[in-house]
Amino acid sequence: MARDPRKFKLGVFVLGGLAVAIAAVVVLGAGKLFRESVTLYCYFDENVSGLDPGSPVSYRGVRIGDVEAVRLVRLPEGAMRPDSPIEVKCAIYPDLFGDADEFLVTQSEFSERIALVVARGMRASINWKDITGQKYIALDYYQPSEQPVPDLGIRAKSPYIPTAQTATLADIQRDLATVAGKLARVDYEEISTRVVQLLEITTQRIESIDTQALAGHAEETLVAIRRMAENPELRAAMSRLD
Repeated sequence: MARDPRKFKLGVFVLGGLAVAIAAVVVLGAGKLFRESVTLYCYFDENVSGLDPGSPVSYRGVRIGDVEAVRLVRLPEGAMRPDSPIEVKCAIYPDLFGDADEFLVTQSEFSERIALVVARGMRASINWKDITGQKYIALDYYQPSEQPVPDLGIRAKSPYIPTAQTATLADIQRDLATVAGKLARVDYEEISTRVVQLLEITTQRIESIDTQALAGHAEETLVAIRRMAENPELRAAMSRLD
């Protein structure tokens, strides 16, 4: 049976495209598949909408890892707090920071290092990535006295970085609503009426000024100053001072 050359070419084209796609996936994903990583945990009380697996983890703007999983933690029976914290599991890549000799870091070694930096004030916070609503985890140092380790109500997994108690999106929305409410109570009509009245009174006062009389007084003043300057006795006194 004769082979259809068009079908043969189509098959070769499909197989070639599939091979290119597989190669691209391998090349692009090789960094994460074969990269050495260590695990880090954070717990948040705020809304984490926009923080998804794959979201960046950065230290002072430098990306050092990715979010692996986000889940709600169930509180034990009899817990004092009403809401459950949200656990965020992160993958940190040692090859993105430190010296070349520190690329291979065991999980136990990493836990010891995290305990040290937490004691020095290392804290985690959620920031906006862009206007699309995507978020990322930012790590930075704070004063330990101003950012104490919060009470989670659960036993945190190790290694664990506490969260910084900063203004959340809910706090910002509440402040904006308060400001908007105060602006809505301002009587702008009364303010505009008072401004118009002030302008009218100012205009009337200006129009009531006798400009001719002011001009006459100014001219008399200038004449008096000239006479004083031309006075020979004043000139003699000035020369004696010199």
